[in-house]
Amino acid sequence: MRKTLIVTHVMPLELEMFERFISYYKKCFSYLDSNDDVTMYVTLNLNPKLTDWDNSKLKQQWFIDKFTESMIGVKSHLQIIVDESVWGTTQQKRDVAKLDYDQFIFVDPDISIHEQQLKLQLMAAQQISEESDLFVLSPNIPRWWDTSWDVLVHKSRMNNELGEFRNKQTFIDTFKQTPTEVGIRRLNTFKFGCGMHTLYSKKFWQTMEIPIEFGGYGSEDTFGMIASSEAVKLGVDVRQYVLDGIYITEDKDIEHREPSYIDDIVVFETKVDGKKYSNEILPQVIQRFRNSILNK
Repeated sequence: MRKTLIVTHVMPLELEMFERFISYYKKCFSYLDSNDDVTMYVTLNLNPKLTDWDNSKLKQQWFIDKFTESMIGVKSHLQIIVDESVWGTTQQKRDVAKLDYDQFIFVDPDISIHEQQLKLQLMAAQQISEESDLFVLSPNIPRWWDTSWDVLVHKSRMNNELGEFRNKQTFIDTFKQTPTEVGIRRLNTFKFGCGMHTLYSKKFWQTMEIPIEFGGYGSEDTFGMIASSEAVKLGVDVRQYVLDGIYITEDKDIEHREPSYIDDIVVFETKVDGKKYSNEILPQVIQRFRNSILNK
C-alpha cells in the first residue's frame, strides 16, 4: 500500500477559498477504500511578518477557529504557523517532501477538482510505480496561458480559446464531468504546475531538491521542470505522465473569490519579492543541480 500525502498551504486571504475547496474535496475521500492510505497536510500560515496583525481587525484566533472547523472529518496533519518559522508554500513543500510517504500531491487552495479525481490519480500512480519510481503525474487541464500547456489539455477542450481556465463556466463544468474514458499518457517533455493537484513520487523531490535559496516562496515548479529535463540529458530516468480523461481548473467563481473580510486584514507584500529572486538565481541553482548529478 502506497502512502500518499496531500499538501496544501493556506494564507489568511485564501481561507474562504480553502473552505470552499475542502467542502467539495471531502467528496473525493468517499471514493477511497482500504487500499488507499491518504493523509492531508495543511498549513495555515499566520506568520506575523506576512500579515500585519497589529493593524488587522481580525486576529489569528479567528482564522484558526474557522480553519480547524473546516478540517473536521479529514485524516490530516494541521500545521498552524503563528510565528516566523514558515514563510510560504515553497518552504512547506521543501520540508514535507522529506517526510515518510511514498508520494505527494501538491494542491493550491484555488484549484477545483472533480470528486473522482483523487481516486483515479491514485490508481494511475499505482500502475506507474510498477515501472518507475521517479515520476510526475499531472491531471488534464482546460486551455491555460499559452500553447506550451496544451500537452496537458483535456481532448474535449483542445479547440477552445487560450485562457479558458479563467472562465467561470469552466469552473462550473469541472464538477459536472463524467470521466468514462481515462488513460495514462507519458510525455516526452516536462510541463506541470507545482500545485495543480500534481502527484510526485518520493524520489522525484529527493532527486530535484527544491533549492534552499528559494526561501518561503519561489519558482519550484519552473526549477522542477528544468531540472528534470537536465537530469534526462544526463541519463537519469525521470518521467512525466498525464492522467487523460478528467481535468482540474482554477476556482474562478469571481463573485466569491475575493474574501468577504478583505477590508479587515492587512498583509505585507513579501511573496512577490521571493518569486522574483528565485527566478534571478535559477541559472545558478540549475548548474549546481547538474553538477550534483554528474558527481554521483
